[in-house]
Amino acid sequence: MKTLLVVLFFAGLILISPVLPRSVAAAAFPVTKVEDTADGACDSDCSLREAIIASNTLPGSDTIEVPAGTYLLSVTGRYEDAGATGDLDITDDLTITGAGPDLTIVDGSDLDRIVHVVGPHTVHISSVALRNGNTRADAFTGDQGDRGGSISNAGGTLGLSNSVITSNLSEGDGGGIVSEGSLTLTASVVSNNDAGDGSSGFGGGIHTNGIALIMNSVINSNSANDGGGVLVIGTATISQTTLSGNHSELIGGAIDNFGTAILMETTIDGNSALAGGGIGNQESTLAISNSTISNNVADIGGGVASGGQATLTNVTISGNQAAADGGGISYPGSILSGMHLTNATISGNSADADRDGLSVSNGDLGDLFSLKNTIVAGNVDTTGEAPDCTGNPVSNGYNLVQDLTGCSLGGDTIGNITGHDPLLGPLSVNGSTTSTHALLSGSPAIDTGSSDCPPPATDQRGILRPVDGNGDGIAVCDIGAFESQPVITTSQLKEAVTALPATAFKTGGNGVRAAMLSILGDVDQALASGDTADAIDLLRNLRLRVDGCGSARDRNDWVIECTAQAQLRALIDALIDSLGG
Repeated sequence: MKTLLVVLFFAGLILISPVLPRSVAAAAFPVTKVEDTADGACDSDCSLREAIIASNTLPGSDTIEVPAGTYLLSVTGRYEDAGATGDLDITDDLTITGAGPDLTIVDGSDLDRIVHVVGPHTVHISSVALRNGNTRADAFTGDQGDRGGSISNAGGTLGLSNSVITSNLSEGDGGGIVSEGSLTLTASVVSNNDAGDGSSGFGGGIHTNGIALIMNSVINSNSANDGGGVLVIGTATISQTTLSGNHSELIGGAIDNFGTAILMETTIDGNSALAGGGIGNQESTLAISNSTISNNVADIGGGVASGGQATLTNVTISGNQAAADGGGISYPGSILSGMHLTNATISGNSADADRDGLSVSNGDLGDLFSLKNTIVAGNVDTTGEAPDCTGNPVSNGYNLVQDLTGCSLGGDTIGNITGHDPLLGPLSVNGSTTSTHALLSGSPAIDTGSSDCPPPATDQRGILRPVDGNGDGIAVCDIGAFESQPVITTSQLKEAVTALPATAFKTGGNGVRAAMLSILGDVDQALASGDTADAIDLLRNLRLRVDGCGSARDRNDWVIECTAQAQLRALIDALIDSLGG
C-alpha cells in the first residue's frame, strides 16, 4: 500500500505528514468440521487447515476457535511452509483456542509434525491436545527426518497453555517441541515424546534455544539421546513444575543444560540417564531454589552431574542412586565449575564404585564445592568407603555432616556438627508442593544455623525463617532445607489467621477470615468432646482452602497470598500431626 502524503503550506514552510493506514482488524475463524481439507476457503465449511491458511493471508492478529473433536491431519507432503500439505504452517500472529485438551485433539497421524510457526510471529495455543506428530525419516516415502515432532517454533513468540503435547516423534531435536525463539508453557503436560529414537536427538520433551518460561506444568516420560525431558540452550526458567520418568541415553534424564537454567519450586523425580539422572549441567549456569531432586538414577550423579556453575538454595536431594559415583551430586571440580549449597538437605542417596578407593553418595566434591547451613547425612556407599562425601568440600560454616569418612571438610568450620544423626523424617510433602525431610523433635539441626540467616528468608516450603524451633525464646535458622515449627495449638493457628491482612484473603477478606476462625472454633469443640477424628477432618478440609497460589489457585482457595498460604499450611499440618492424623 502506498503511503498517502498530505502537503501543507504555511508561512513558506512545507510540512509533509504521512497518513498511516489503519491497522487491520483481527478476524475470527470458527472451525466447522474435523476433516482435513484444503480447498482454499474458510466459510461455513471450514477445516482447521483452511482456517489457518485464511488467517495467514490476512494481516493482523487473528483467532481460531476449535470446537471439541478429533482432528486427524491427512493431507500428505512435507517441506512446504504455506500449510497446504503436511504440518499446519503459521505465518502471521494467531491465537488458537480449543475446548480443552481432553475434548479438542489434533492428531498428526504420524505424517508430519503438527504445528510450524514460520518466522517472528506471536502465536498462542490453548486448551488443545497435540498428538502423534512425526518428523522421522521414512525410507518408503523418501521423507528425510526433521526436528520438532509436534511443534517447531522457528523464531516466533509461542505461548502454550492448558494443553497436552503427547506421543510425538522427531528424527532430530525436540520430540515434543523445538523452539528457536520465545516459548511460554503454562499449566500444560508434555509427555511420552521421543527425540531421535534414543540415539541422536536432543530434548525428548522440549528443546529450547532462546528464552523459555515453563510454569505449573508436567513434563514426564519423554526420552532422547540427551536431555530426556528438556534440553536448554539459551535461558530457561522452570517453576512449579514436575519433571518425572524422563530418560536420556547420555546426560540429563530430566534436564540437560547448555545455557542458563533457573528452577524454582520444582520437583525432579524418577528420571534416569548415564550421567545426571535428574539434571546434567554442562559448562553452564544452573540455579535451583525451593525444589526437590529425588529418586533419580544414573551411573554418575544420580541426582545432579554438574561441570558448570551451580547454586542450590533450599533444595532437598534425596533417594537418588548412582551405579558409580555421586548418588546425590557428582561434581568434577574443574576450573570452569563451581557448586554452592545453602540450606540444602542431602540424604538417603546411594552409590557404589571403587574408583581410586572413592565410593561416594552425595558427590565428587572438588575445591570449588561449598556448603553452608547444609545437612549431608544418611547417605549410603555400599562399600562403606565414603557414605556422605568424598573429596575436599569447602565449609562456609554451620553444616551438619554425619559421616566424614572419605572426605575432608575444610574452610570455615564454625558451627559445623559432625558425627551426629540429624533425626530426619521421611521424604514427605510437609505442607508444600515439593517434598522435604522434616526435622524431628530433638534434631541437632534445629536452631543451630548461622547468625546471618536470613537470607534465605524462607525454607524450601515458603515458611518464614527464622523460627524458635526449640522453645528457648530465641529464633535461629535451622540447618537444612526445612525450618522446624514448634508444637502448634488451635490458639496459635487462630492468631496466625487473625494477623493476616485483609488483602491475603480472596474477595470479602474479613468475612473469609471469620469463616476460618469459625471452623477453628469447631475444631476446639470437637477436641473438647474427645472427637479427635472429627477435629482432624475439619483441619484437612480447612487445608483445602490454602492449597494453591499463583497459577495453581482455584476457586476453593480462601487465602490467595502465597507466603500466607505456606505459613497456614505448615501450621495446619503441624496441628494435624500433633493430633495423630
